[in-house]
Amino acid sequence: MLFLYRSFIKKTTLRKYSAYHRTTRFFALIICYSACICFISCQNAGKEKLDTNDVKMDFKTIRFDSAIFSIDTNNIAVGINKLGNQYPDFTNLFLTRLASLGQPGTPSFDTALQQFLTLKDYRN
Repeated sequence: MLFLYRSFIKKTTLRKYSAYHRTTRFFALIICYSACICFISCQNAGKEKLDTNDVKMDFKTIRFDSAIFSIDTNNIAVGINKLGNQYPDFTNLFLTRLASLGQPGTPSFDTALQQFLTLKDYRN
């Protein structure tokens, strides 16, 4: 009986140890690989710095939020068309993707734009 008890304890102990040992080895390998990748990626060898001193750039800031909130809420369609003519690239991007109001010309777009322009939390 004592022999069976000892062999059972040894087997369970070995199973617990081997599972623990495998897990520990796995995490140690992950840490080593992560450290190697970090050290390899931090090297700046062979990279040239670009000279940007001769680059001339005109930069003009446009307050699109002021332009959109200056639209007359009684005549939104005319205001949106005027805004679209002034800023053709950005108006559609702002209304459909940034403000997520939907596609222009649909009834849900008109309602969403009306709420967007009149809600005081957006204006301030």
